[in-house]
Amino acid sequence: MKKKFTSCVANTDVYKGCYNDKLVTLIRLDNNTGGSGGFYTGLKYFRDFSKSEWVWGMDDDAFIQPNALDELKKGILENNNCNVFWSNCNNDKAFNANNKIVNEWMFVGFCLNKSVINKVGLPVSDYFIYHDDSEYAMRINRSGYDILKLRDSIIEHGDFSNREFFSKKFFKFDVKFPLMSDWKLYYYIRNDIHKHSYSFPSKVIRMLRLLVNIIKLIYIEPSKGILALKAWGAWFIRY
Repeated sequence: MKKKFTSCVANTDVYKGCYNDKLVTLIRLDNNTGGSGGFYTGLKYFRDFSKSEWVWGMDDDAFIQPNALDELKKGILENNNCNVFWSNCNNDKAFNANNKIVNEWMFVGFCLNKSVINKVGLPVSDYFIYHDDSEYAMRINRSGYDILKLRDSIIEHGDFSNREFFSKKFFKFDVKFPLMSDWKLYYYIRNDIHKHSYSFPSKVIRMLRLLVNIIKLIYIEPSKGILALKAWGAWFIRY
């Protein structure tokens, strides 16, 4: 059976309403809802209005390689029992075959069948930034779906390749924590706690692991670490 698949390439020409003669629907939001609000809105539109079976989504700093879509479609056709795919957006070389099952992904090159959205629901809309993709992957896994990562559907991700870290030596070891502003750190901590709140044991385990990372940050950058610790305590009580 031939599967129906549509895609859209983001470009400044989107604002003109078309790109290479492909119709584009531009959705303008009244408020800045961040990346999470954008993915929520886009997938909701796809679910409610698109006649396509599949959606392929990504951030605006994704650079799609020429054969990425063809390799994605090939992967879908060769794996009829799978409804969730992920393009190789982080230069992953650890494959024993042309695909592998993973538990997490990023919202860069993720691909879903509409039936998954109908069962799992939409991404969390108010995360703004950070962990919306990993929370959605967790829900997908808990719903019984595998995420199949495709080795040869390659996307270069600008954020991944240019990521910066707070860093400080501890004897011979480099202690690192992702470099981010105060407001981003707030969402980083809050959302990491919230995504594990579906289960108390899972939440407690994650809270302890997160606390270890915060202690690292206190060592590297004390003012940032104290801010993170306050957020950790506040959201631990709330969730």
